Formats: sequence, C-alpha cells, structure tokens
Amino acid sequence: CGCNAAFYLVSMHQNSNPSTCHDYYCDANSVCGVACAEIDIQEANQHAWHSTLHSSHDHSGVGVGYGGGDGWNGPRDFTSQQYGPGATCIDTSKPFDVAVSFPVDGEGSLLAMEVTLSQEGHSCPLDMKVNAYSGMAELSKALAEGMTPVISYWSDNSMLWMDGKGADGRGPCASDDAAACTGSVRFYDFSVASIGAHASPQHELPAHVVPHGQSHRADDDASIQHGKAAPPLCPGKFDVRGYGAVSLVNARVNVPGQPAGRV
Repeated sequence: CGCNAAFYLVSMHQNSNPSTCHDYYCDANSVCGVACAEIDIQEANQHAWHSTLHSSHDHSGVGVGYGGGDGWNGPRDFTSQQYGPGATCIDTSKPFDVAVSFPVDGEGSLLAMEVTLSQEGHSCPLDMKVNAYSGMAELSKALAEGMTPVISYWSDNSMLWMDGKGADGRGPCASDDAAACTGSVRFYDFSVASIGAHASPQHELPAHVVPHGQSHRADDDASIQHGKAAPPLCPGKFDVRGYGAVSLVNARVNVPGQPAGRV
C-alpha cells in the first residue's frame, strides 16, 4: 500500500509547450504544468489496480479496476480475494500478464479500452472495459495521431485515492506505507498486434526504478501486452505495424532538488 507502478499513454509528441519540468512532458493532471490527453493502462500495486481514460482536462477520468477511496468509493470490478498477494485469480506476489485493446468502429472512432489481467496456472482472468466516456472523441484523435508510452514508479503515504478502503470498507488498504515499497519494478515482454491476432513479444524491456522521491516514467485497433521475466535491456524496442521499430525510453519527472528530464 502506498506504491504506484504505472504504464500509460500521453500526447507528448504533439505538445509544443515547454513544461515546468524542463522538457515537453504533459498529462491530464498537468503535473509539469502542461495538460494533454492521457490513457492510464495501469496504475497499480500489489493490492490495487486502476485503468483510466482521461481527456486533456479531466483530472479524475473514468476508470475500472479495484481499490481506492478516502470517504468515497473507487472501482470495485473485482475483490482482494481475486487480486492481491496469494489471490485466487491474480497472485500479485508473482508475475502476471496485462493485455489492453482499443477497439474502434467503422470510422475509426474509439469504442472502448478493454483490459485483461491473466496469470499462468490460474483459470480466472480479470476483464475490465471502459466504454461510456464523454471524452472518447478527443482520445480517438489522440490515438490516431500517436501517443507516447510512459513508465513510472513512485510511492507516497497519501495513496488512498488508489488503494484505500473507501466509504464501503471494501478496498484493500487502511493506510499507506511508502517506506515499505520496493526500490524497483519491472515491465517486460511488450508486444503490439491487431485485435484478434497473436501478440508475441518482440523485444523485452525491464524498467528499473529508483526509490521514493524519484520517478521514471511503456491506434487504431492495437493490443499491447507485457508479462514474464526478462534480462535487462534499455532502451527497449518493439515493432509497431506501419511504423517499424519503436523505442521506449525512461524519463525523470519532478525529482526534488534537481532538474527533470530524460535519462
């Protein structure tokens, strides 16, 4: 509780406004002073999971998953018996797979974000869908223009918005302990494919992240998957249909006492 391992997409490539972080980083919460569309494929820890759509000025967005709430309720699409350390469907003490799809209609407009969590040895994948969102037109345009993948990991003692028990008491965490968060997380076995096609990993990308107080930030009808263990390789690359090899790099944002920028 109190940790946040995130993988999301933002319209950074299209942003021409320098941010307060001395780069062109942007997101829906204007963390570095610039707002843009954001698709949170995951914000998660061992006890909570959130997948959220944000138009450029929608700080809260519309999401699915499990956990959160400090006097209110976060998403409750599954339970701590299904997702968490030792859980029956996704045992978060072990690696698991994440697949996200962006189905479109006949005109190429985004219909939904569909997320599936699965794990070898377990026969109960967790499926989520966000499809009723007023910002779909903006996100359709953002995906069509290409969005930048971002990986981050940070910790805070005020993370109950993501992993708190909520007003209903059904969330996972009564309090957060940032000091207990591990010093690194890993994202790996990335692949991209058309919906319905087999998405086999092209290249492997681990994300080694520094401890609390610092942060390293992974279109039409495409699916993205990441999962099993891999040796270090940074920056990572994978092949995207129509674009060829695409690189993923880490970025540093809002590090106390020093300028932010690419690393």
